[in-house]
Amino acid sequence: HADWVTALDFSADGTNLASASRDRSARVYDPVTGNLETTYTEHEAALSAVAFVPGGKVASGGKERRIDIWNISDGKRSRKIEGFDGEIFALVMEEDVLYSACADHHLRAHSSKNGKLLRDFGATGDALFTLAIDSTGRRIAAAGYDGKVAIWNTADGALLSSFIAAPGWERNP
Repeated sequence: HADWVTALDFSADGTNLASASRDRSARVYDPVTGNLETTYTEHEAALSAVAFVPGGKVASGGKERRIDIWNISDGKRSRKIEGFDGEIFALVMEEDVLYSACADHHLRAHSSKNGKLLRDFGATGDALFTLAIDSTGRRIAAAGYDGKVAIWNTADGALLSSFIAAPGWERNP
């Protein structure tokens, strides 16, 4: 990369490592040797997120307000996911569902197979910067600029809990 690396993700079997960069490219490496295997250069703005997708693909997104899903084998785009009103900051894959955290305050779930929006978990109080999914795939957590962590049930989208990650601190309106 010619600029900051902003995101990393291991493939499910651990044999590949994907990276995203402010240089507008995403790459796939052999994590043992560091050898570059594929580069994706179809983005026109800085990237903030990357995730492996089943079927030999990678998802990447950032300032363009879209997610590109591309083939590891040839570095070519296979589909775009659009409809975001802000930068994509984080991507997490679980089974065939691709979750995204966005500057537009939304956590979304899309089908990795066809890009269809499966669920919009609704607007949170501020931009979402990071995501984590539990080992069962039943809960997803998102957090962002306002310091609030929210946890949802992935099956029905119900908000399970939320809290300020800095005890005793509350954001002034």
